[in-house]
Amino acid sequence: MPLQWQLTQEQHMWLMPRLTQFRQVSHGNEPAFWVELYDDWFQQWPEQDDLWPDHPVGDALSKEQEKELRSAEKVMKQLLRSWMLWAWVVAGLLMDVVLYILSHQSLYRKPLVPTAISWYYNVQLDVKIQPVVHIMDVL
Repeated sequence: MPLQWQLTQEQHMWLMPRLTQFRQVSHGNEPAFWVELYDDWFQQWPEQDDLWPDHPVGDALSKEQEKELRSAEKVMKQLLRSWMLWAWVVAGLLMDVVLYILSHQSLYRKPLVPTAISWYYNVQLDVKIQPVVHIMDVL
């Protein structure tokens, strides 16, 4: 397994509903959540497939291979837990920022969303449209 783990689109889409479940889990039920998450993950993406792609999943493993598999699964569990906690914090922070902006929008003279949209159009005007107009003037 590579040291830098990157989710595939399919894995990301699979984890997102579980992030919602994780946010709703009470601390007493948290161990059950992790066990279910790990079991479901390894059913969907067995570590054995990554370690030995040519080795059929049903075939027996040597003791050394079993040890390597347990080690890889332990690392994947840590990565899943880290991702879930990181995503939970980021989702919470984003929600806090959105709520703050919405609750304080009356403090600004102009709404923030049209300001962002007008900034985007100004950039597009400067970068894409004005050079074309300038070329047309030269011709």
